[in-house]
Amino acid sequence: MNQTSALQCRLYTPFIRFSNIVHSTAAFFFLALFCAGLLRAAPVDDAKAQVFAQRWLAAVDQPLGADFSAQSEIVSIVPITNSSGATIAYNVTLSPSGYVIISADDRLQPVITFSGNGSYDDTPANPLRALLQIDLQSRLAAVAQLAPEGPAVRGVDPVEPPPAVLENKSAWERFTGPATRADAAEVVAEVWVGSFVKSQWSQGGGIYNYYTPTIYDHSYTFQEPGNPDNIVCGCTATAMAQVMRYFQWPQKGVGVKQGSANITLRDTIVNPDPISITMNLRGGNGAGGPYNWDLMSLSPTGDEDLETLQQIGALCLDVGLSVGMNYNRENKSESAGSPSPGSYTNFFKYSGAGNPGGADGARANLDARRPVLVVATMVVDPTTSHALFADGYGRIDGRWYYHLNLGWGGSANGWYNLEENVLFGGTPYQNQDGIAFGIGNIYRQRLQDNEKIDNAGRIISGRITDANGLPVAGVKVSIRKASQTPGEVWQRMLVWNEPIDPVATPVYKDWEGAAPGAGLYRHWTDANGIWAIDKVENGDYVIQLEKAGLEFLGTTDINVNKNRWGLNFVASPAGGLLSLQNWWYDGALLYLEFDRAIGNVLVNLGKIKVDNKNLLDSTVYQSDASNIMVIDTSTRFMPITIEDTSVVTIESGFLSIDVDGNNAYDGQDGINDLPSINAVEEKTNIAVGAAPADSAVTAITRVGASPQAGSEIKFTVSGTGLENITLQDFHLRVSSSGRRAVSVPSVSISAWDANSGEITLQVGAGEGLIRVDYIPGSGGTPFLQGEICHVDNAGPAIIKAELYGDNTYVTLTWNEPAGKNDNTALTPDSLRVLLHANGGIVENVSIDRITDGAGNPTGGALQEMRVYLKYNPGLDDAVGVPAGVETIEIKPYANAVYDAFGNVASEGNTSDELLLYKSNRPRLKK
Repeated sequence: MNQTSALQCRLYTPFIRFSNIVHSTAAFFFLALFCAGLLRAAPVDDAKAQVFAQRWLAAVDQPLGADFSAQSEIVSIVPITNSSGATIAYNVTLSPSGYVIISADDRLQPVITFSGNGSYDDTPANPLRALLQIDLQSRLAAVAQLAPEGPAVRGVDPVEPPPAVLENKSAWERFTGPATRADAAEVVAEVWVGSFVKSQWSQGGGIYNYYTPTIYDHSYTFQEPGNPDNIVCGCTATAMAQVMRYFQWPQKGVGVKQGSANITLRDTIVNPDPISITMNLRGGNGAGGPYNWDLMSLSPTGDEDLETLQQIGALCLDVGLSVGMNYNRENKSESAGSPSPGSYTNFFKYSGAGNPGGADGARANLDARRPVLVVATMVVDPTTSHALFADGYGRIDGRWYYHLNLGWGGSANGWYNLEENVLFGGTPYQNQDGIAFGIGNIYRQRLQDNEKIDNAGRIISGRITDANGLPVAGVKVSIRKASQTPGEVWQRMLVWNEPIDPVATPVYKDWEGAAPGAGLYRHWTDANGIWAIDKVENGDYVIQLEKAGLEFLGTTDINVNKNRWGLNFVASPAGGLLSLQNWWYDGALLYLEFDRAIGNVLVNLGKIKVDNKNLLDSTVYQSDASNIMVIDTSTRFMPITIEDTSVVTIESGFLSIDVDGNNAYDGQDGINDLPSINAVEEKTNIAVGAAPADSAVTAITRVGASPQAGSEIKFTVSGTGLENITLQDFHLRVSSSGRRAVSVPSVSISAWDANSGEITLQVGAGEGLIRVDYIPGSGGTPFLQGEICHVDNAGPAIIKAELYGDNTYVTLTWNEPAGKNDNTALTPDSLRVLLHANGGIVENVSIDRITDGAGNPTGGALQEMRVYLKYNPGLDDAVGVPAGVETIEIKPYANAVYDAFGNVASEGNTSDELLLYKSNRPRLKK
């Protein structure tokens, strides 16, 4: 998010923000290109998966808290296949820890799931593998109908795929398309609710199956507690029990409650039918007494005290009995049962549990710190399913990821994208088998007056940010009935497990009908700006927000008849809607003066009219900290004439605030965008006013192309009163373009000519993005941001080198296309290869030829190339070579390797020493 006062020159389409015109143009180009013909290339091979993984990992650091900053070394990329042998995904294993699962079809979102810890286990028992099998085949079935692939048919126009598929392809293209020096891929990630369930439980090990039956060929018994060979408790029991461990409810004993189960014996030939049983729940003491929650370790190893194992085992058994668990289902050594809201309410004294109402309702639960049970069902085999739960969510490049606990001792937990824009998108896919949010709104007891604590109690939630999309913490939130007067309170926000004084107000206490009240708990937004009020009965309400010095923009009237998520607000220090105070013009330039600084707003030029004509396709110049906006109407598709008799009309939505920051980043899709909030007062037929006498800069544009090279670059300043501007009113902004192995150049302003409006800059060696801003008065507030100029005064550099397994070639990757000074391909005399022998017998090595990254001859500059080697004697002419330590190194000759701007590569560039080998394959990563 932009955390500074942003000044931007923007070309506007309604509600599209171009924070970087290079990136945005590329994004729209990709979408257009897909419609033109890339759609048919759906399958993703391992080479494309590797390119994506490398570039994506290079662009992320700690997405949603998963730390890849020191874990970006790719160890292997292995296909994940379905039962038919078809590749449905790729497992990217990282060193020293972590993994990323990438889809194998470019109609799907590329990154399915990831974790900074552990590794992916592709064995059938792993629930993550089961989830991927269920989920990805469901997605593939959906996109097969949404966007079928096939060879082009002459004379038949291809069917344009839906936006969700186009945007998935765009996400792939961002990280696998031809690399350009002007477009450094960026990944934008933000946590909304971090993972809050800390347990990492599994299904067996003599812990979770402590009390489950021991099953034999012709009999079973419940009399072998602690036997690790007892049947597993089942994923449903593990998921639901972990949720109960989180809530630590019930506090009292379950009493005499009779559950049921089905048991399949091992010899199904003699005993083909399951045996149905009923038995009482154990509770914490074997007779329905209270569970001892404190003894239930969050990550048990089996070495704990016996009572710990017994408490966990009793809970998992009781949950299994409450759902009618099928032990040893189909004689597969599995246990299966369906999560049930009635299990919580009928067996364990919860006051409410029910369907959360899809993805929005699930996120409302997570905002309220209430985990949501998730059920995944196999499309091709509806009897195959898996139960898990979600306990956090966030967003990466506009797509929602959920933190999932899969009940595999924590090793399968991670952030998972459910691609709800495809699977939850409507007929016929809303009924598509796959992943569904099953149980939410899990309530223990009443904590304040007026709470609806049964299944009809709803959750409403949202987020509060400032105008830059940054979260605002500490805002008190309450609701009143629509019939109540302002200031009255019906219910307050209340975070059930965050009492202000945990000693005076214990989290885990049965209040036995008493309601301690919201005043004893956190009832304000957290660091991520999240608020939630749960147990709300159906009806009409008004949302009330309080924080000293702030007012809030957003819709406060709400009808509650289901869970409602995304009730977002923007906080403003000044408060209220922006109001147009004056306007004037200078030719085609329209000046709008508001009552205060406009802030970081979106502009919809369809919502402003001059003489009843909208200003779409005009160019806007604005500054967060200025109260003046300039619109250049000369770029409008049909120019208009502004006269002294003209009038301006501003409609609601002309200026709006991007409540979640999603529109502020390039490369994000619009599927999950939240509606922006109007920020301007409507005004009709406002007559022209007088222009102020002060100077007004309307634009700062670069002279020449971007990128460009050279020690001197120029910008042109447009506006009025330029003679009143001094060199000190201009300020430089120099930033990295994201290119690796290069530093930004030193830059200084050497001259300002007010007569010609020209600024001259001196630029040193390096590469980066240079911008000149106009900031009147030293230390004053920004008025106008200049256009960016990408300057490249740095030669290409080697950023990766890998020796192929048979020693025949080295794949070199540069940080930009490298060639000769006429931009033709490098030849063997452009690079030199050095042999460093220590005990080996290879006497000479030289370069045979240079090709593109696939081994094909090429005529132009390349960013990735193969450097083929030849040896004397040849490696195949001797036995046991190379021997000892024997390495090669590749470097450019002096004045031999250039980029497109004539910048020469330094002789200090090196592949580093690469070890010759026969069978092992070490990898060098710079």
